[in-house]
Amino acid sequence: MKEKLQKFLNILKIELLDLEEDISILEELYRQREKNREITSYVLMENIIVIQQELRGIHSLVDSMAGISPEVYSDLDDLVADLDNRFKEQLADRQIPAAMMDLLKRKLEKVKEYVSKA
Repeated sequence: MKEKLQKFLNILKIELLDLEEDISILEELYRQREKNREITSYVLMENIIVIQQELRGIHSLVDSMAGISPEVYSDLDDLVADLDNRFKEQLADRQIPAAMMDLLKRKLEKVKEYVSKA
């Protein structure tokens, strides 16, 4: 079981880093839209502030996962539930927009489904 839980953590970390990359690309897109005068510099700055908060939040989640010991959990559902709670708390503490939790839940479920089938 420990190997399965460690595999889940490893894959989830990769998925979260991928999410970071996607959000960074979004920042580039907003900058291009402002350059093309599709949005104002005020809108750009508001969006960038939110994006940077989200990136810091994801980075802190990935960092916090380093201290998780798979052997503490009885099964995959237990680990996923704990991560879900941890993510909610950390995002709330950092005042990250609630929409980020929806993205994280999708990542948790995606990796859980994959690892469960493996």
